Amino acid sequence: KTDAAATTVLAMAGIFGNNVQLGVPIVQVSLGNEAIPAISLIIIFNVLLLWTVAIASVEFGRTGSIGNWRSAAAPMLFKNPIVLGILIGSAWSFTGIKLPDFLEKSVELVAMSTTPMCLMVVGMGLAQHSFRAALTKGSIITAVKLVLQPLLVWIIAKILGLGTLETNAVVLMASLPVAINIYLMAQDFKAEEGAASNSIFVSTFLSALTVPLTLTLLGAAPQF
Repeated sequence: KTDAAATTVLAMAGIFGNNVQLGVPIVQVSLGNEAIPAISLIIIFNVLLLWTVAIASVEFGRTGSIGNWRSAAAPMLFKNPIVLGILIGSAWSFTGIKLPDFLEKSVELVAMSTTPMCLMVVGMGLAQHSFRAALTKGSIITAVKLVLQPLLVWIIAKILGLGTLETNAVVLMASLPVAINIYLMAQDFKAEEGAASNSIFVSTFLSALTVPLTLTLLGAAPQF
């Protein structure tokens, strides 16, 4: 009983994980740098595909056709800092040029601050909405994101015959909490902002338990 924009936001919240702020450091610690190429592909196609599908879904639901969704999707996609970061970083890596140590250290320090800053922004957004009013939707989304999606991804990985490292990487990425992008998406579409912020908060909180459990089930002990 929701419109196209709200349905899209709720659906995307169940599959769009926090792959960058949480995924990259968790994968590095648990699976090692060998898994980074695999998750980099996941991250860039995840962002590109999901934002494109979301925009097309809302457009189709509102007008009955996809119209000029490509012209609307392209600017939004390539203004996304995650997409820009991956594309620029990939291009830079082909040059073979190494950043000066002082500059690389500065970039690392800035990168370390992104996760807490993003969570603070989500927290401020959550304060604008009733936590209890959106708790039911947020809890359902959290169950789908932290339990159902990792299970489905594991089944698909086994059917495809992926290697152990790749299987562990994709399942771990699937087990991450709801992405902060969902709140941005909800704001852009002006729909389900309360449910989006609530699901980010609840899933991030509970992922402190479910992600280590997933690693244990995968047999991927953190490499401290």
